[in-house]
Amino acid sequence: MDKVAFLIIAHKNPEQLRRLVGRLVSERVVFFIHVDKKVDIKPFEYALDDVEVVWLKRSRSQWGSIGMIKAIMGGLEAIRLIPGISRVTLLSGMDYPLKPVERILKFFDEHPSSDFIDIVSFDQSGWSEAKIQRIRKYYFFVKDKLFEYPINPNSPSLLRKMLDMGLSLILPKTREFPKGLVAYGGWVWFSFSRETVRDVLSFHAMRPDLMKYVQHCLSSDEIYLHTVLGNLQKGMGAVRPGLTYAKWPQGDVPHPAVLTSEHFEELKSLPHLFARKFDETTDKGVLDRIDTELLTSLPTNG
Repeated sequence: MDKVAFLIIAHKNPEQLRRLVGRLVSERVVFFIHVDKKVDIKPFEYALDDVEVVWLKRSRSQWGSIGMIKAIMGGLEAIRLIPGISRVTLLSGMDYPLKPVERILKFFDEHPSSDFIDIVSFDQSGWSEAKIQRIRKYYFFVKDKLFEYPINPNSPSLLRKMLDMGLSLILPKTREFPKGLVAYGGWVWFSFSRETVRDVLSFHAMRPDLMKYVQHCLSSDEIYLHTVLGNLQKGMGAVRPGLTYAKWPQGDVPHPAVLTSEHFEELKSLPHLFARKFDETTDKGVLDRIDTELLTSLPTNG
């Protein structure tokens, strides 16, 4: 049977990554792992020394930067070269399955041509002004510090004001999205068929202007693939909701809540295949309960 690839983006907790991979091991599964270039890879290699994985070329995948998309696209390029892979699913090292791997693979077999990702066009209602500004302004990382242009007029930083003044001499105040494209956004975690991976990589090669544009967007990982899919006419209606659950605090916040044992009953009732984010240094017990109550007690043929 065809194989399934898990593309995993990791930056911390190598033992937790090992635990995640251990729960997804199958003769039909291939792991492609990207470890953030900012951290030492040796603890990750040691934790996974008994598992066959493909270690991807590393980039700095700092939150909000283009690094995440570079890591993902590099992973898709590597996966495309491996024959027999029918599906690619993106996970982070802080994700965890809510269903046994046999059931996950059965679900994929039942939906061979479906793609799963949360996607919405930027011109639809529901986008906060702060999120819309992610594509309208320029964002730069200088020594891991984030700068925006135009800056917030209330910013007290003299350095930022000087940078703003200098950039005003070479950059327009407003950005024009690449010609002929409609902007889409959403949560990055996806599961794509091999055909969609092929189409995404073809679009990526044909429209380098989009990659150049999102390089100076904030959280480009929540824009790039969605815009590619939307403009491939695989957008609204053709793509099904994502398979990964997250619990978002109230307000316009950049990160989902860390899931703990307090959330277990909620997790138990979810239809999602995966959830995030977990941190075993905060609460290891919730992962233990998932293992014993969700991943080993359920029948594998239902």
